[in-house]
Amino acid sequence: MRLYGGKEVNRLTIRLPNTFDSFTWAYIKGVMDGDGDIDRSRTNPRLRLEVCSFGFAESFDSALRKVGLIPRWNQRDRVRTFNGYTFKNHFYVVRATCPNETVERMLSLKLSTLSLRIQWLIGFFQAEGGRRVLRYKGKNYVGNRWTITNRNQTFLQLVVSILLELGIKSGVYTRKNGISDVYVQRLPDIQALESLGMVKR
Repeated sequence: MRLYGGKEVNRLTIRLPNTFDSFTWAYIKGVMDGDGDIDRSRTNPRLRLEVCSFGFAESFDSALRKVGLIPRWNQRDRVRTFNGYTFKNHFYVVRATCPNETVERMLSLKLSTLSLRIQWLIGFFQAEGGRRVLRYKGKNYVGNRWTITNRNQTFLQLVVSILLELGIKSGVYTRKNGISDVYVQRLPDIQALESLGMVKR
């Protein structure tokens, strides 16, 4: 065992289950379509996620373990400058080696049922979404707006489509830089989404 980010990680290689857990892989696919990336520099690719949220990193870790992968953790600090202010952010990096054929199967996974589409949306929301934070008199407040921000219009249209299947109307706002927000404003709709697990970790 070796400790990564407070997690005990077994470094021995294990075999993946014979069955393909489409339900969990749909969630992982949503994460990868959002903040995740695939490192193909080795024989077997590695799924990788780098985030500030420990809860999100744990959720991704749990999903990887559920499908038989062995995640490894490390931590890093990154200094960023925005609007003249310098911020130091603490990041958790979770990565797991995965057979190439399994990665390709995940990428080609058909979200053929509503339950699979919901799992994908949960992963994508955790990666790219959140409750809008409003700033008033120097303080931050969580507002009643559920948003997902991305520049990939195919993904955003899928988000809108899934929300419609759930009976939830959403709006789309596109900025000049090509990045778009899908948002939901009605509090009952936001509460319904959160009850399905679409909560920022």
